[in-house]
Amino acid sequence: MLIVGWPMFSSLATAERLPSSSARAYKRIDISESKRFLCGMGYMRLSLILQRYGMTYRSFTFTSVDEKTMKSTMQSSLLDAHVVVFGGSSGIGLAAAAAAKARGAEVTLIGRTASKLEAAARTIGGARTSVADIGDRRAVEALFQTMTRVDHLVICAGTFITGKLADSDPDRLLAALHERIAGPVYAIKAALPLMQSTASIVLTSGQLADRPTGQGTSVIAAAVRGIEALARSLALELKPIRVNVVSPGFVDTPLFDVFGSEDRAEIFAQASSALPGGRIGYPEEVGDAIAFLLSNGYTNAEVLHVDGGGRFV
Repeated sequence: MLIVGWPMFSSLATAERLPSSSARAYKRIDISESKRFLCGMGYMRLSLILQRYGMTYRSFTFTSVDEKTMKSTMQSSLLDAHVVVFGGSSGIGLAAAAAAKARGAEVTLIGRTASKLEAAARTIGGARTSVADIGDRRAVEALFQTMTRVDHLVICAGTFITGKLADSDPDRLLAALHERIAGPVYAIKAALPLMQSTASIVLTSGQLADRPTGQGTSVIAAAVRGIEALARSLALELKPIRVNVVSPGFVDTPLFDVFGSEDRAEIFAQASSALPGGRIGYPEEVGDAIAFLLSNGYTNAEVLHVDGGGRFV
């Protein structure tokens, strides 16, 4: 039996040797395949102990953790957490759902088209799905009435509505504000009764908040900038529930399909040539950033830019 102590951790390990005719010395090795499980006020780790001449030993290790450390770890883990993702049928929303599921979360995908949601759920190995338009308050409220808890809420829903004000119907342009401001307000309000103090919310902004183009994006720029202000204020208003924002730049998602295939390719080519890294982003890169915001219990009221440096060029 081996007992090792650290300031915050104490570890108790035992090894059971497999049947052997000899009692040669053995040594312990670290392997990446060892498993770690939450177990009471500590962790149980199953690993291997390897005998010097190749004999294999089974090992059981229990690591006890002080209550403060355990509380922090439990708050930041996505294991068995229920993550609700608006806009989860494609693009960044789907990538965020995949990243959360890969970290052990239970995922519910929300979108406007049932067939796309079902396909998305299959893509990530299974998820609950519900059809709702985030801009429809009654639909959003009815959706959350079917749930019992929400550990994390991710909102990636929103279309790309553009047009120069002088040439466009203002009501059409203002739909961007309804989707990106009113919609999240509806969703957060409806989800709050199901959220505990360790819950978190991630909203989606965009590079236009910092780098307006002057090419028919004025209203949507106002919308995404407003998201950031909304999140910072809600982080104080809803405390201790955390509220953060991810702000993507040019990312290869269906959001840009509205421009048509040729213009879409030209937009991406121009962006790639301007960006320091010489390419646009992938949805999975933003999805991983969202998973970080969900799981890091000390990150709050933050805007995380995942834009390849686009707001500076």
